Amino acid sequence: MAIKEIVKVNKEKTPEVLLKQCAAVSNFDTETESLAQDLIDTLNAKNHPEGAGLAAPQIGVLKRICLVKKYISESQELEIIMINPDITSKSSTKKVDLEACLSIPNVYGYVQRSTNITVSFYDIKGRKHKIKASGFLARVIQHEIDHLDGILFTTKTIGKVYTEEEVDHLI
Repeated sequence: MAIKEIVKVNKEKTPEVLLKQCAAVSNFDTETESLAQDLIDTLNAKNHPEGAGLAAPQIGVLKRICLVKKYISESQELEIIMINPDITSKSSTKKVDLEACLSIPNVYGYVQRSTNITVSFYDIKGRKHKIKASGFLARVIQHEIDHLDGILFTTKTIGKVYTEEEVDHLI
């Protein structure tokens, strides 16, 4: 249970851990709980830029576990740990929107994603859940599950990628 360093892409190379399919979690034990807490601690320590989600490979662990934040209000958020998440349905309605990633600093791009999804997953106690997500939460979940499959958002961008300075001029 600690703040971990986030694995980052650099100009020379993309770290292998970000490009590999993660193994399913089969034991809901203290090791799994510790990994979940590491994700929470690490994401909560990020201030600039702040993240809306974090996946285990982003802290160097090839396991199918991720954290997403559901924003309830400007001052309230819910942290959801998803173990072995599986998107069971996606809407045919899609939206193109700007994305970024803590593992790819200062890079932004437009990505098309389903606006509504249903996802099943396990919590840290091994209980199965199924939720419907829409809008920003659906986007974050899809982005984090891509990480678990070794896919970076930059492989899905439509058009060019932008720096933070360029994005400031777009908005």
